[in-house]
Amino acid sequence: MKEVIGYHWPILEEKNAYRMSYEQQGIELSFSIHDLVADRTYTCLINYINNSLEWLRKVKAIVNKKSILIGSDHAGFELKEILKAYLKELGYEVKDEGTHSTDRADYPDYAHRLAEGIINNEAEFGVLLCGSANGVSMAANKHKGVRSAIAWNAELATLARAHNDANVLSLPARYITVKEAKEILNAFLDATFDGGRHAERVNKINKTT
Repeated sequence: MKEVIGYHWPILEEKNAYRMSYEQQGIELSFSIHDLVADRTYTCLINYINNSLEWLRKVKAIVNKKSILIGSDHAGFELKEILKAYLKELGYEVKDEGTHSTDRADYPDYAHRLAEGIINNEAEFGVLLCGSANGVSMAANKHKGVRSAIAWNAELATLARAHNDANVLSLPARYITVKEAKEILNAFLDATFDGGRHAERVNKINKTT
């Protein structure tokens, strides 16, 4: 059963975007047409909801003892370090597959290493980073059972999980901000696979002729 949060909505054009965001996380928002007394109240309310979701993420990771793998080349190193610390704050046990500096590195080495960890059940999910995300995603997807998806916004990350059962998130480090990276990561981790007709399609991914 979804948790229902009812409140007045002062900026109506934004309501559908927020409704989609929170419904993906099991929270149903109910809106009314009445304006709030001030936009300050609206801002405080949204901050409260977001802070509550952050707390729920931490509890979920700790209770489920979640582990996650992360890896990058030199182009993604700095953002990887930031996301690694962020994941630890959320309660995840993080295994860093490298690289460990900004020195020149070959992205396939770290993508293959992380993909093997996913195949060996070291973690349910992995996060890969390189300049464009193309290289690491291509390398990871060479491994049967790994479904790496490139995402440069939260919606794509959610769809990757919901429709494609992605187990690796590939991020283009040179094209997104830290704030965007965290939003994308949260969307990926909060989403769940829809199954049904999507499961039939996912099962065909590994089919060979």
